[in-house]
Amino acid sequence: MRVSGSSPNCVPCRCGDLPNDDQDAADAPSNSDAPRDSSTHPGTQPASANAAVGNACRFLPEKPRNSANHPQPPSKGPSGLRSPRPDRRAGDVPRADLMTKHRMNRHARQHASAFHDAKTWFTGSKPSIGRSEARTDYRAGRAAPAALSLAAPADDGAPRVKRGPVLSKCIRDLGGDALKEGSVASEGFAQGEYKESRDQVSGGLCDGIVREAIRRLDRGVSDQPTTSGPPDERASTLLSAVRNMRADTRNAITRREMFGRITNFQTGGSKLGLSRYAPQPPITFAGITDRNQRIDLFYRQTQRLLRHPNDIAYVQLSLESPTGREDYGHAILIQREAGNRYTIFDPNNGAFRYTNWGNTEQALNRYMASAFRTRSSSGESKPEYQVTPFKLQVYSTTPSESRTPTPVLGSRPGSAGKGPPIPECETLIYQRHAASSNAVSLDTPFPGGATLSGLRSPDESLATSALRAVADGRAHSLGVFIGSLRSLRNDPDARRRFINSLNYIHEHIQSASTAVLANYIRHSGMHDVRTADDLLGELRTHFAEAYNSDSGPVGLRNDFAVIDLSLGVEAAGTSRREPSRPVVVQRLNHSPDVARDHYELYDPNFGAYTYNNFEDLSAAIRGVYDGGYRAEGGVIGATTTWFAREADSAASGVRRADISLDDAERRAWSAPAAQLVTPRVDLPTAPPDSRPDIQTYVDQHIEVKRSIGSTLAADPWVLFRPSTDKPIEVVKRGGFDAAATPLRDVNLSLHNFDIASHEGETDSGGYLGTFEISAVAIDRQRHQSEDGYIYAIAPSPNMVNVNASLGAHSLGAENHEFAAMGHIDNTQILGWWKTNELKKGHLWHFYENPAFRWDVYRRMWTAGAQPQLARFPVDSAAWHEPEYKRFSAPTQEPNLAQAQFYLNARLQVYQLAARQSAGKDYRGPMTLQAYGGNYPYILYADAGKYVWVYNKNYASNRANSTTQFVMGEDGRFHFANDYKKVLRVESDDSLSVGTIPADPRNLNGVFRVAGTNPFHLVHEENLKYLTVGRSWATPFLTDYDAGNRSSWKLTDPRGAKVTPPAENKNSYRRSTLGTAEQLYTFNQNPESLLPPGTTHFITKQPFDTFNGFNFLDYLHLARSTGKLAMTITSLKSENAARLFRDGFYEVPNGESRLEVRTLGGKPVWRVTIHPGTGQEAYEYLGPIASDFRIGDDVWNDLRFREDARLDLKTKLPL
Repeated sequence: MRVSGSSPNCVPCRCGDLPNDDQDAADAPSNSDAPRDSSTHPGTQPASANAAVGNACRFLPEKPRNSANHPQPPSKGPSGLRSPRPDRRAGDVPRADLMTKHRMNRHARQHASAFHDAKTWFTGSKPSIGRSEARTDYRAGRAAPAALSLAAPADDGAPRVKRGPVLSKCIRDLGGDALKEGSVASEGFAQGEYKESRDQVSGGLCDGIVREAIRRLDRGVSDQPTTSGPPDERASTLLSAVRNMRADTRNAITRREMFGRITNFQTGGSKLGLSRYAPQPPITFAGITDRNQRIDLFYRQTQRLLRHPNDIAYVQLSLESPTGREDYGHAILIQREAGNRYTIFDPNNGAFRYTNWGNTEQALNRYMASAFRTRSSSGESKPEYQVTPFKLQVYSTTPSESRTPTPVLGSRPGSAGKGPPIPECETLIYQRHAASSNAVSLDTPFPGGATLSGLRSPDESLATSALRAVADGRAHSLGVFIGSLRSLRNDPDARRRFINSLNYIHEHIQSASTAVLANYIRHSGMHDVRTADDLLGELRTHFAEAYNSDSGPVGLRNDFAVIDLSLGVEAAGTSRREPSRPVVVQRLNHSPDVARDHYELYDPNFGAYTYNNFEDLSAAIRGVYDGGYRAEGGVIGATTTWFAREADSAASGVRRADISLDDAERRAWSAPAAQLVTPRVDLPTAPPDSRPDIQTYVDQHIEVKRSIGSTLAADPWVLFRPSTDKPIEVVKRGGFDAAATPLRDVNLSLHNFDIASHEGETDSGGYLGTFEISAVAIDRQRHQSEDGYIYAIAPSPNMVNVNASLGAHSLGAENHEFAAMGHIDNTQILGWWKTNELKKGHLWHFYENPAFRWDVYRRMWTAGAQPQLARFPVDSAAWHEPEYKRFSAPTQEPNLAQAQFYLNARLQVYQLAARQSAGKDYRGPMTLQAYGGNYPYILYADAGKYVWVYNKNYASNRANSTTQFVMGEDGRFHFANDYKKVLRVESDDSLSVGTIPADPRNLNGVFRVAGTNPFHLVHEENLKYLTVGRSWATPFLTDYDAGNRSSWKLTDPRGAKVTPPAENKNSYRRSTLGTAEQLYTFNQNPESLLPPGTTHFITKQPFDTFNGFNFLDYLHLARSTGKLAMTITSLKSENAARLFRDGFYEVPNGESRLEVRTLGGKPVWRVTIHPGTGQEAYEYLGPIASDFRIGDDVWNDLRFREDARLDLKTKLPL
């Protein structure tokens, strides 16, 4: 069995000298769980141990410097013959070969296959999505596939470029591989894995751990029964002692007791109290100047003094700095066993058994040449310290001939016991428990480094590409695909194609956790995990349990987890997309026991690692969580996202869930291939309205604090979007797009999870992020790029108020997000700021979008709350809440719900744009041509307050005259260049210039457009006509139609006839069906008056023979058909309300009740169905009369959208 290894980080360790053994030991027996068997039989190759805890104890001997190179004395091999010894000073020590011949052959086949698949990917040819299945032919009990042999990323020859993770000085080698090579059995122990060691202010606990091992050997028994290991394994061997120490760490009580003793041993507070072992006189090597001579003497003395089986040698090692900096120290233990076998115990790596002294000496030789090698902040690897023997003391159970008792080594005073204050490298942490690994870091495929290659967000892009490669069947595992990327280094053309393909994907998928994978459903895990224990519990739970999706009744297995590690305060002078790092975990085989399955972990910054069981994977993740990414503030939290494989349960052929948003839309109507609303070159300049300019608005709200309260406005007129996309790129694409997302992945709650979990994320789950508060967008942009942009976006009906839709289940509510499903048109963008200019306070450097279609998007709105789109997990408690229960399966099919919402929203935009193109509902600048436009006379206002009708050329050339007006929402003619000025009516019925009345009920200056163009303009206050005088060139009101003098042709700046909106906010002041504001809003956006719990209006029922559209006509028929129970069932199944053209709608109100209400929401009629007999009981709740009629354009558009939704339902596959 392989060693469980230890951590690659150096936990500073304090090593005091052993106390005199004539003092009492302050320890007590302890109990623990049964130990785990980690020993192997002779001939078994142990796994990597190059990682045990990087702890060393500091000693300050009066050591002489090695000032000369001496000839290397020969060393004895296993046969006793002398052979040349590697130069320890140069580190010339052969590395361990960690792969058996069988594993090497199998890896070669896998690597060749992956290389072929990767080359196909680079050239742009790949299997169609969904056709190829990723295969993992690993059964329980088989070894996981070896990727590449253990090697550190710095050894790949790639130059180190400052990118990705901020590199810091760290220990990359603790000598674990050196000790493992040549061993026949091992038991891993890494003090860096234990919080008790990491928390030591003065360093680790190496000396205390060694002394705890001596204590256990001295007692000759373990603190708990040995239930594992070979039958002939004696309890007093060093391997068994270390095994039981590990077992004691798994029980809270025995762990606390053991580390209490260790800490006391470390600080000198407890003495060993030896009973079986007697210390021999210590030997000091500090007086020898030459390091190699010291090492040779150490070997000879150790072999000589370990005379009998069970003798042990306590060794203090000095870590000497070649640069003259402060020196540190470490401690190890060596035991001679029966049969001339030897075991070395290093608290950073574990215990390793060797068959003879020759192999033991070679292991020590390699260890002192490789241990405590460091990686500098530039990425270079070098020996920071020279490991040299300092003191040696042997303990023997055989009585000594000397009658004088020998004291044990005493504790060293002061700071002499500190270990090097350098953390372990992440590669060492990952490798400690790995069965195999590769060295393909971010920079490996790119000669100049990943950042300079042009690859966007390298760590996220590479993690995404690895996930997609496995999901598409182009590689069997993450490591195999990533290993094949080495070929890119020497193939510039393939490398460029690869970068381009990843950058294209990055436009739509910004992080690995939001990737869209063939045959996989993505779902959320835990948000903001704050401890390693919680993270590991989350992984175990989801890997062990099936995921129940809303796409089918069969539970799906979770194959991948993306762990986003949240980092602390960013290091000074560094820049990154966001303060998190992706780590991908793949479960390679699926046995009933998740603990025994094999796993692969891929950290794009440090390579891929294979683990033989969940415990080893957990140890690696815990090590990185607790000690990784130190230079970037360390790991402070994590978020998990999961990918569940659904190919095994998917039906053959195309499924509804696999249809994309844009494909679904095209099945219902002939949607434009590019942007929905195209630019207009003849569009006049946008006139001012009641809203401030964008710069003033942002200036007024830039200091708005984030809060989880309500939105700033009932419906915002501008939203803000951070992006790294350049405006020219946005124009080429026609806007921002996520419409290629399959319906199964369109998920608002998952999108909300992504945005809350990733501070730099904007798009995921089929949604594009926009934010109501500009400060939020600016803050999120800081986690993307200094060269980014903040886009100002007009609202549209595919934008969903995330907080209102998810309610109490919304994460990151302070973001105030409005998520746009599928697409944001380029013509929807008001303009943008450059982020770096905004950071400098240049708020007024706003770049207007020349393609902005103000005539369309100034009149648009968001969809507000859309609870039917929440798409919570199937087992979420939210589905039991009233506002969501009606939308749960099987009441609502989620994929159809997403498609119908998107279709309906897109059609609303298209229909308004079509009316604008036809000159309808025009709100731009207009010229009022008198006499029906038959003569060149127009209405104009002079520089004062007077209004005239005169020759167009004369009026246009008058100084400060106004010849163009805008019809406002209040029904008044506003100046096209000054919205605050309007045309008013004087007491003598003449027109003048004035201001907007303060009283909203005041109808002075409100005109209704009657007839067709040329129109009659009727003053709503007194119902008089606007007329040109007979003798005077002044307009005034008459109580009669004066024919040509009362006829006005309205034209845009091009001279084309236009029709302003027929309704305004003052049109319905006398209506009984709702307030004027409600009815006006309905004409702009009918869905705004939907009753709670419904998602759309319908105008007909398939089983209903009623052909009319007015409720007053329907009422008599409804009472005679006896089909109102069917109406209730049908409306409830669709979550719909039936609309009548005279201003009423019917909606279910309970299980067996149907209610008719006015558009304003007032109930006027009710029918109740008796549950037993089916008898209908009718109630009149108020007067039923109507003075309202839905206009032709609004009604026809509603019915067209209704037919399109029904058509979509029939054309989408199941």
